[in-house]
Amino acid sequence: MQEVSRGKLGAYLRKLRDGYGYTLREIEEKSEKIGHQIDNSQLSRFEKGQTIPSFEKLKVLAEIFNISIQSFSDIVDLSMYDAYKPLSSDYSKLIREGEIEYNLGNFGMAYAIFERALEVVETLKDEAHRELRIAEARMKIATALKALGRLHMCENELRWVLRNSKNLPVKMNARVLLQLAYVNREFGDFYVATILARECLKLATSEGDTEMQAAILNTLGNIAYDEERFKEAQEHYEEALSLLERMTDKEELKVKVMVNLGGSYISNGLFPKGFTMIDRAFKAARERGYKRTAALALTRMGEAYMSKGQFSMARRCFRDSDMLSDRQEGKYSDILFLNSYRQWEIYRRERNEVQEKIYFRRLKQLRTHIERRFPEVYKFDNFIEKVGKKNENNNH
Repeated sequence: MQEVSRGKLGAYLRKLRDGYGYTLREIEEKSEKIGHQIDNSQLSRFEKGQTIPSFEKLKVLAEIFNISIQSFSDIVDLSMYDAYKPLSSDYSKLIREGEIEYNLGNFGMAYAIFERALEVVETLKDEAHRELRIAEARMKIATALKALGRLHMCENELRWVLRNSKNLPVKMNARVLLQLAYVNREFGDFYVATILARECLKLATSEGDTEMQAAILNTLGNIAYDEERFKEAQEHYEEALSLLERMTDKEELKVKVMVNLGGSYISNGLFPKGFTMIDRAFKAARERGYKRTAALALTRMGEAYMSKGQFSMARRCFRDSDMLSDRQEGKYSDILFLNSYRQWEIYRRERNEVQEKIYFRRLKQLRTHIERRFPEVYKFDNFIEKVGKKNENNNH
């Protein structure tokens, strides 16, 4: 396993260097300026998987490539999905298979398949559409990484595409920008996410790309929802659903929008309408095998029951959502965190100190696996900070 990890990390370092167009000597010079030299022969051994860089050297490389040091840990963790990597050398077939697994919520499998597609196309030196296909494969990898919660790695792949792919078709360029909007939204930078999303909406509208328009409206709805502008969120979701109703082959996105719309109805005081919408979405997601969407629908049901003070029913929904989210082939850590946060809230209201402490510990553990910055993460981080300051004051 350690040998696999070394190889995975080495290949990632090589990909980063190639993406920037740096030579081994240039990396050596840049590291020297930072004050912790990595000589070119040493970097070569890292890239070949012969040795593993120290933490200090990883910090230097992270600074040179402008990425989070967490990305190096992530790439090693992702080696667990290598077992899902197919042997096929048919690029188009691999992309289709990866999309199927992605839509079913099997993000780890999708990542492995898209990575194999990239390996295949990179070996085809005389392929007429090689550059475009490399960009496509990297964008697919980015979508899987985002779904797996590896946001920094996702952002790095997307920026590689924009930096290294010339003359991208308008639609692909818009999709890359949309993915960057997703990432910025999940980092909590709603301002940048909104700018990118609105720019994408102009491109999608000019291209007549109805699916992308719906996806962008859903994202704008998510941003408004996170900022507690629930009426505006509802309007975006309704417009997105109206576009998707005309399409027969975009059921996964349609069901996802229905879950979001149902949640916004409830936040706007339309409980029966909202709960009915979420219940319809859950049944459709379960029937079609959309695991993540089904898990999110159950979470939204739990929140709906919470809003009515029906804590027993809420807990049941959160536990059922956990069962769908705690998956060997890729956990939905953000949903698991949200479910635990809601149950922590319930037990605090009920003054059940034992269960409150259990879920508090679970939240602390899950927090280490989350890069997303949604409202509940901010609230939990603020709580931890207040507790820390209170303990510090008591000690003085």
